[in-house]
Amino acid sequence: TGCELLVSIDAAAPAQSTGQGTASFGIPLPHVTALIGQVVFLQAWAAAPGANAAGIVLSNGVRWEIGNN
Repeated sequence: TGCELLVSIDAAAPAQSTGQGTASFGIPLPHVTALIGQVVFLQAWAAAPGANAAGIVLSNGVRWEIGNN
């Protein structure tokens, strides 16, 4: 089966594998109150030779709203 790209590729951030099927990454955010309420959409991908014709797999998409909590 194929994969579905749910976000545009405006920026990329590397992730570090933390175990079988998991990864983590950091996005430094400046302390700027104008960012509060901004929405970012995220999706991860990983190389997976043989999984499909593209050789990659994709995560579910995530909607992230920047808050002050």
